[in-house]
Amino acid sequence: MINKKNTLLDIGMNLTRISNWITEDYTSKKKRIAIFFEQTSNDLLSIDSKSMPTRQSQLALKRFKYEYQLLESSILHSTKPNVIISERLATWGNILTHKASLIVE
Repeated sequence: MINKKNTLLDIGMNLTRISNWITEDYTSKKKRIAIFFEQTSNDLLSIDSKSMPTRQSQLALKRFKYEYQLLESSILHSTKPNVIISERLATWGNILTHKASLIVE
C-alpha cells in the first residue's frame, strides 16, 4: 500500500504531466489525459485533510480538491487546449509536491 506522502507526490506529478500534455499536444494526448485524471481522482479519495501536518496544508488540500473538480471538468469537456488551466494544474502540482515533503510517516 502506498503511503499518503507518496500518494500526494503521485498526484503532484500527474498534474504536471497533464499540464505538459495540454500545452504540447492536447489533441493526440486527450485519452491519456483522461486516464491520468481518473487515476488522480482515485488517489484523491484516499487522502483527507487530516493527513496534512499543518492547518495551512489542510486548507490547501481542501481548496485543491474543490478546484480540481472544476479544472478536470473544464479540460475533459473542451475541444481545445486551455493554457490557463494547464498553468493552474502545474501550479497545484508544485504546491502538492511541496506539501508532501511536510508529511512525516
